[in-house]
Amino acid sequence: MFLTIALVATLTVVKWIDHPLWPIGVLTDVAFLSNYPQLIGGWRGVYMPLWSLDVEEHYYILFSTLFALILAKVSSRRAAVVCVGLAAVPLLIRLGMAFRGADLSYVYYWTHTRLDSILWGSILALWQNPVVDDDAWKPKLWHFGLALGALAGCLALRNPVFRETLRYTIQGAALLVVFSYLLQDRSILARALGSRPLRFIALISYTLYLAHMPAIAIAEHFKWHAPVITGLALAFLYAILMRAIVEKPLQALRRSRH
Repeated sequence: MFLTIALVATLTVVKWIDHPLWPIGVLTDVAFLSNYPQLIGGWRGVYMPLWSLDVEEHYYILFSTLFALILAKVSSRRAAVVCVGLAAVPLLIRLGMAFRGADLSYVYYWTHTRLDSILWGSILALWQNPVVDDDAWKPKLWHFGLALGALAGCLALRNPVFRETLRYTIQGAALLVVFSYLLQDRSILARALGSRPLRFIALISYTLYLAHMPAIAIAEHFKWHAPVITGLALAFLYAILMRAIVEKPLQALRRSRH
């Protein structure tokens, strides 16, 4: 917590102290509403990419409520079918916006247009989950290659309407195949992804994601040598400290409470 407060305070001085409304932006960050900046006047808050955290928090609240009320009472297969239907809703919203010629610049950040990106993971967890189901569908190598090709196509195709409508659905479906394949594969690639260095990076990855922008901004502000490299090094150090000082003790506390 001390590290987070120190980082936020430093960033406030570095980036937004000259903006008279930055406290309002910080409050919207605390309320997990920074992914709807147009609703609050676009005030700047903490210099971090918090929009994705907002989407995830909204998802956890909505999905856990839905699961407790409905999905927990039906079979996992039927629950997965419901999730597929729910994943179609953001796609329809995006297509409807494109058909009406609406501004698509905020589609990338909004919860109601991006929830399907997380739902694909829930679909895999509920249906044909290779971790818990020995009879789960096992994608073949050509399925894996086709999914990688779809992801590459999404990167290569730069049409803005495609990128803000169909791209997210194609990516979600392709990643479902990729993860299903890798979770059951024992190839060199799967072993490399499961290696200790990459597993450790995975454990600190979200903190690293949140910290990389402010760390680079600090390096640029103080004119450190090679600011991108030194900024990323600072972000890694911050993520490692957060893992050791905050996350691991809280995990131990959570285990002791259960």
